[in-house]
Amino acid sequence: MKIFNFSPLPDDGASYSNDMEIRLWDYIDGNSSVAEKSFIEQLIASNGEWKNKYKELLEVHQLVSGNLELEEPSMRFSKNVMEEIGKFQIAPAAKTYINKNIILGITIFFLTMILGFLVYGFGQVSWTSTNSANSILPFKVPVIE
Repeated sequence: MKIFNFSPLPDDGASYSNDMEIRLWDYIDGNSSVAEKSFIEQLIASNGEWKNKYKELLEVHQLVSGNLELEEPSMRFSKNVMEEIGKFQIAPAAKTYINKNIILGITIFFLTMILGFLVYGFGQVSWTSTNSANSILPFKVPVIE
């Protein structure tokens, strides 16, 4: 059981204001005992600060408790948005804004490089025939007769 021990006289400002709000919220929500309810009703009737705070918290409670209705978009919201977007010029496909000459130039560059490496590589190979004695292999291959 909760013991009701409260004085309406402020000890320090922050504690008093905070305790007042807690008591008023309990009163508004209906969580206070019968003795607390009657005491808070007397304070609201006699004390102007309690009365003003009660009215303020009661307004907040009424706003939060469900009197607010959330706005919902219309059923055609997405269709309306798409129609508005359709009014503007749509970006062309990639085929129209990529310069074909640049792609051709890059292709020619890479093909030239590949061809150049092949010509250089084949130019480094010794195409003369060698005897089995002058083989480039590190081991001797037996001759089959």
